[in-house]
Amino acid sequence: MNMRINFSGLKWFIVATFICLYLWNERNSLLAEAESVSLSVNFWDLTLRGVSDVYLIVYLMFPLYLFKIGYQLTVSFDYTQLIRFKSYGQWIINQMKGFALFNLLILSLWNICSLLVSIGLPFSGQWSEFSALEKSGNEILFVYNHIFSMPVIAWLLQFLLFFMTLMVIQLSTAILYTVSKRKWALNSFLVLLMLISILSFQVIPASFSFISLPNYLSLFHGIESFSSPVTPFLVLFIVLGIGCLLLPFIGRNFQSVQVLVKDHWAGGLFVGMIGFTIISNALQYENEAMTAVDLWILSFFGTTNEEFSLLSFSFYIIAFMGFVYFVQLFLHEQIVKMSYMSIIRYESLTKWFLASFNPIIRKLILFLLLLSGFIAIVAFCFGYPFPLQSNLYPESSMGIIAYHFFVNGFLQVTFYILLVVLISIVTMDVMKSFITLLALSIFMLPKLNLSYLFPVGLNSMGLLGASQSIFLHTSVLLAYALLTLTVLAYILNKKDFSL
Repeated sequence: MNMRINFSGLKWFIVATFICLYLWNERNSLLAEAESVSLSVNFWDLTLRGVSDVYLIVYLMFPLYLFKIGYQLTVSFDYTQLIRFKSYGQWIINQMKGFALFNLLILSLWNICSLLVSIGLPFSGQWSEFSALEKSGNEILFVYNHIFSMPVIAWLLQFLLFFMTLMVIQLSTAILYTVSKRKWALNSFLVLLMLISILSFQVIPASFSFISLPNYLSLFHGIESFSSPVTPFLVLFIVLGIGCLLLPFIGRNFQSVQVLVKDHWAGGLFVGMIGFTIISNALQYENEAMTAVDLWILSFFGTTNEEFSLLSFSFYIIAFMGFVYFVQLFLHEQIVKMSYMSIIRYESLTKWFLASFNPIIRKLILFLLLLSGFIAIVAFCFGYPFPLQSNLYPESSMGIIAYHFFVNGFLQVTFYILLVVLISIVTMDVMKSFITLLALSIFMLPKLNLSYLFPVGLNSMGLLGASQSIFLHTSVLLAYALLTLTVLAYILNKKDFSL
């Protein structure tokens, strides 16, 4: 079934108006800049700046496409249509054909708006004088001028890149929706793409260039990130090829694989995010004078009252509180399996808890060892030197650094675990305990944890450079852990009495 374009004439007019207004503002800016340096401009200067502008793409064109993708997939997904096409793969291919038409219509509208706004500018098949000027605000034209012999080549490649990116996203979204058959999964994926596109050129560092969406939506950003106009196309071809290879397998009954994925997808995602972040850090600092110990510190930097990074903060939450989440699932499973025979066997809930806590302690120690071991492997693979010292914190010996990571890390995560167990038992709600723990992470923000007396984030490796001794953090964590354990034992004993 051909895809129907549900945009009314009014909606098309509104979209065109926004594009024209933005391009008109770009035209006035371009003419003012050219006049200030007495250089000539032409039609291509405005056209190329307009179609490569990341703000126009991210805040108008890209959301428009995402909305269309989500709307079309949910409206057209019908089992009668699947019967007609005989397979999910054929249905997805048909959707891609229809979306390609919508894609071309929007690109045509974009071009028409560009032509209208460019009326009055000189037309030429060659680069203008202004495009060769290296100055702030003229990066797009300058880069294109020095790579492509003619402006029409840059224009064609920009629209080809944009078209391919949208087709890859449509294919990925269609596969996700047909596999999950859940609207919330579809909408969550589209929202995630929108957030990534916004954060990519504002927050996400250059080491994440392969997942930065503007690198595939704007040819200029792709060239700047990969130092080549070929790389973004190559990445898209690979992803598109993988997606097409998966099409024949969609909808088949792989029950054992489904069970495996269902049971272990969260753990796989957890391990994958940790590995990806550590490797990305290694790439980011590869050409700087840093040792393997410095990579260790930066990977688990966390936050301090003086230094804060959204990425470091987020990775801390993922790594350490993510581990606590899986511990919580393990304890919840133990509680579900618990019976009066278990209580009789252990004589009390307190002894039962301590018996269940022993394997958690062993897993925590193993977790910390695996993290440091993986850091060492990654550092070796990327050629980091291995002197037992840090260039970032030369005053901190290797013993102090290892002590802070393992001892304070052990005490910090132990406190997190005890806290969520305590809250779970008091509230009888597992989710409330974990949400409370996440809420307490606000004290990791700068200036909120005065003198570091609140037991959150005290194993952040960035604290090696703080004025307080790391042994003070040990004392704070030990005191809070013992206090929490005492309260937990008291509550468990009271529950024993009630039984």
